[in-house]
Amino acid sequence: DEDGSADSSSNFAKLSEVAHKLLKQGWPDSVKLNKSNVGKLLSLYFGHSPDRIGALRYVIDEVLSEMPALVKGKCVAAFETCSHHTFGSYYSSSLEYLSRELASLLGSDATKTKDPRVAGKILEKLERLIELLSTLFSLTKHNDSLAKKNVILQQLKFGSKFVEIFVGKAIPFFQVHFQHHEKAIISIIRDVNRRCAHQLHHIISHGKREKDSNLAKEAPKAKKVLESMIHKVKMLLKKNQCMTAMETVELAEKDLDGTKVDTEDDSDSDEEDSESENEYDTDESS
Repeated sequence: DEDGSADSSSNFAKLSEVAHKLLKQGWPDSVKLNKSNVGKLLSLYFGHSPDRIGALRYVIDEVLSEMPALVKGKCVAAFETCSHHTFGSYYSSSLEYLSRELASLLGSDATKTKDPRVAGKILEKLERLIELLSTLFSLTKHNDSLAKKNVILQQLKFGSKFVEIFVGKAIPFFQVHFQHHEKAIISIIRDVNRRCAHQLHHIISHGKREKDSNLAKEAPKAKKVLESMIHKVKMLLKKNQCMTAMETVELAEKDLDGTKVDTEDDSDSDEEDSESENEYDTDESS
């Protein structure tokens, strides 16, 4: 059975390697690159890689980082299936597998440990995933040409999923290990809040201003997730007599407090977001 398992793992690794090669190479002009082929290859590459975080890091840091300077109609030199046309497939696949990797990490047997050293390694991996998520979010935040409607919809959908997993699995883990890793845990919470949660709210506000029906459908779930994060983090800090850290992680800001993002306060939230009102302006001409 062990030999069979090893063979299976080897075959999956080879499948990931083949998908990687196909993603890097140029395809005939007659082949239309889209989610059905590029998306599937990315799924095979990420899902079966023996180093999934490494595969995600490579695509996000080395491939997608080229997109802001990429001329439309051109492709990333070292990864020829990546272009403005296929960016949506790359972006959504990367977001989806970041969420899956987070769930895998926090659902592993290692998270049941009481050993501070093992917990520290898990926190380091968690920090790497959050850093990659932040990089993806920055791509749309700072580059209007990449912030298409379908892209920010996937960002809201999978970004909310990431936060949902974080709240459900990371917060209980933090409670067990808070005493030994207080500084790292507060830093992680702050990063998720600043780099992810804030931007999700901006997307929700953008959807409301633009009367985007697709974003409006995702908004209630996203708001609920953000409210849950505030509630769970407050409980965590209160239990550990660390409420002064609230200012450090900026959890009390109006645009994230669950009691202040309902319909009665939406006008106030929109005013707060006015500085970033054009942050997700989209160009559907291409």
